[in-house]
Amino acid sequence: MTGIITLLSNHPIILAVFAILGAFGMHYSHSQLKAFRTAKEIIRTQNNPVDPKIVDELIEDAKQMGDEKYVLGILREIRTKYGHSGVKVGHVMWIVHLRETGYPDINDIKIPSFHRDDKIPD
Repeated sequence: MTGIITLLSNHPIILAVFAILGAFGMHYSHSQLKAFRTAKEIIRTQNNPVDPKIVDELIEDAKQMGDEKYVLGILREIRTKYGHSGVKVGHVMWIVHLRETGYPDINDIKIPSFHRDDKIPD
């Protein structure tokens, strides 16, 4: 152990490399922990009604990305099936997922309810 301390104290470049690697490791660990906390929060709140401001932000983002028609179509289907106030936080995350996975046809997808009483399908 003393040999490592002596090596590091005599070679500041090696010490700097270890310090940089340690900093990268801490940053990576922090970002992973933050991602897990975010996922946990989404799962915890997925059944809550979504704030209309969030829906507006989703539509605005879709406008900027050029897929407003797709997002509005999905929102229309959700509101037709579950009512105007039936859009949940989980629906917003589900729409984001659909956009990231290649815009599957609205007629080919099953819209989840995100109601607490519903079972997750097999």
